[in-house]
Amino acid sequence: MTKDKLILATFAVPLSGNNGSASMLLGLIDALKDSSHQITFIVYSYYPKKDAGLANNFQNVTVKDGTPLGILKLALNLATQRLLKKLTPNRIAIKNHEFNSCDAVFCLGGTTFADSMAYKSLWNALAAAPAVLAKKRLWFLSQTIGPFEKAGNRMLAKWALSHAHAIYGRGDTSTQNVKQSLKISAEYAPDLSLTMDFENSNHPAIANMRTLFERSHQTTKIAGITPNTIVEKKCRAAGIDYPKVLAEIAENLHQNKFFPVLIAHSLRQNTEATHNNDAPLCRLISDQLSCPHFLVDEELNPRELRLLVKELDLLVASRFHSMVSALATGVIPITIGWGNQKYVEVLAKFGASDLYIDYKNLCLEKFECKLNAVTKNSAKLKNVIMTNRSRQVDLARNTVNQIVYDIIEP
Repeated sequence: MTKDKLILATFAVPLSGNNGSASMLLGLIDALKDSSHQITFIVYSYYPKKDAGLANNFQNVTVKDGTPLGILKLALNLATQRLLKKLTPNRIAIKNHEFNSCDAVFCLGGTTFADSMAYKSLWNALAAAPAVLAKKRLWFLSQTIGPFEKAGNRMLAKWALSHAHAIYGRGDTSTQNVKQSLKISAEYAPDLSLTMDFENSNHPAIANMRTLFERSHQTTKIAGITPNTIVEKKCRAAGIDYPKVLAEIAENLHQNKFFPVLIAHSLRQNTEATHNNDAPLCRLISDQLSCPHFLVDEELNPRELRLLVKELDLLVASRFHSMVSALATGVIPITIGWGNQKYVEVLAKFGASDLYIDYKNLCLEKFECKLNAVTKNSAKLKNVIMTNRSRQVDLARNTVNQIVYDIIEP
């Protein structure tokens, strides 16, 4: 019998802090808002206190503790239920009642079981554990997955992914990693954030940026720059002064008649900690600039950030989901990333893989080559991106609709 009401649980993504992950969650919520089914989301967030307040903005979202400790407690309780079955104390059964009532579980984390971030493998497996223990159908979507050359990462990936009902890589390499290395079925699906609504959003920072740009008579276009603390750490280890190079890029953009805008795409207020927080790095780069520029180091939600990116004529993207926002709005992204697979497999789906610079090769000269190529072919590039954008958004929506069909018609 078909269900009219569905309860979906999500793991490994918050509503705040990590705006890239949050945009994937919002994309899933938005893609289902017109569903004929009444859908409720239980978000196991790793920022549960802040997200509990944000959940008040939604009619169908409840936030639970999705920190590693919170998930571990949930998993232990579920394991106890499973072992003791009917002898399980009522207090434990009540504690997990909401999770036990879920129709499906989604792991949405952006980079999953990747050798380049093997320290996250245990976290990736932990996020899947409640669904496995409660025998819930589990979806991984849509992720950068693998490779699995490191033994520990491969073992954890094999365990978690073998329990999944379906796995979606957000590029051909991710999909092939699962199919060829682990011999587990996987499909391609575009990044979920492509289905996020944003047109009705606004923020004073957007108007302020536009005002300052209009006052700058030396420039004709706006270029955003989204630094990334992960790229900064990798550059530092490679002997590359990432803040200095980005400052040189900003000055170069100004010389080429662009108004530079530094954007903290991931930001956590009231802390100088750099995890999921690019604001201190943006301020450091800003302090090195002599040219006119604008700094966005206040908190914007994922919808506002996408609207901000749409205002740009060019984006120099290090934060992955700022790149996705550019692709989603037809803005050309020259991308400086920390993992070829993570960035390039998505850029390739938009016909824009040539726009990528790996952090190991980062220098002003590399950027100038990309900028010259973009300047000469901007109209053609934008047309290619927009044509592919339509296909990718449609595919993302169709994927979500197919998943709902699989849930209600098992």
